[in-house]
Amino acid sequence: MKRHKALVVAGAAIVLVGLAVLVSFASSLYEVEDKGRGPGIVPYHSGLVYKIRVLDTFTVYAPEDARPEADKFSGSMLVGATTMTFVALLLLGAAGADARLRRFFAFTTAGLALLAFDEIFALHESIGHNLHFLADVPGVERPDDLIFALYAPALILFAWRFRDILFAYRRATQLFAIGSGFFAIAVVGDLAGTFVDEPAEIVASGFLLAGLAVITAISLRRELNLDRVAASRFAHESQAATTSRGTASRAMSAR
Repeated sequence: MKRHKALVVAGAAIVLVGLAVLVSFASSLYEVEDKGRGPGIVPYHSGLVYKIRVLDTFTVYAPEDARPEADKFSGSMLVGATTMTFVALLLLGAAGADARLRRFFAFTTAGLALLAFDEIFALHESIGHNLHFLADVPGVERPDDLIFALYAPALILFAWRFRDILFAYRRATQLFAIGSGFFAIAVVGDLAGTFVDEPAEIVASGFLLAGLAVITAISLRRELNLDRVAASRFAHESQAATTSRGTASRAMSAR
C-alpha cells in the first residue's frame, strides 16, 4: 500500500512538472501568423482572434483569452483549493468539529481566496502601481514587490499559530517541504532573471496545495467518522449478501 501511494505521488509530481514546463514553454511550440477582428481572420464579426501555426503542422484560430499563461494555471489551482477548504469548513461546522480545526479552515479559506483574487485580478500589482513612493525604499525596484512581500509575515504567523495541524501528518509535511524547495527555486530564479521562476512557482503551488488536500481529507475522515460509516456499510452489505446466499440455498434445497 505504501509503495502504491508513493507511486501515485511520484506520478502526480511528474504530471505537475510536465504541465508547468508545458505552460512555461508553450510560446515556443506555436507561431502567431496573423491576428484581427472579424472578416479577414474569420468569416464573421468577432473579438480579437489569433491565427496560430502549431508545431509547424496545423493551423488553429483562438481568442485572446485562450493564450496559455502561468498566472491562469496558478489562479485555477487557487480557486479549486479555496472551494475545497470552504466546503470542508461547512462540513466540519455541521458536524460540530473542534473549534480550533474550524478556525484553521476558516483562515485557510480566507487566505486562499485572497491569493486567488490577487492572482486573477493582479491585486498587489494594481496597489503597487498607485503607490509610486514605495520604489524609493532601499532595495525595492518595483512597488508591487514590496506589497507582495507583506504576505510573508502573515503566512509565517499562520504557519506558527497552526503548526500542530499543518505538520501533524508525515505525508503532508513531505509535500510542504518539497513545495517550499521549489518555491525557493522560484525566488532565486526571479531574482536572477531566469526562466525557471514561473514553472517552479507552479510546481511549488501544486505541492503545497497537495499537502493541504491531505490535511483536509484526513480531517474530514476523522471528524465525520467516515471510517466507521464505511465499516458499517461494508458490514451491512456483507450481511445482506450472506442472507441472499442463504435464501438462494434454501430455495434450491426445497426444489
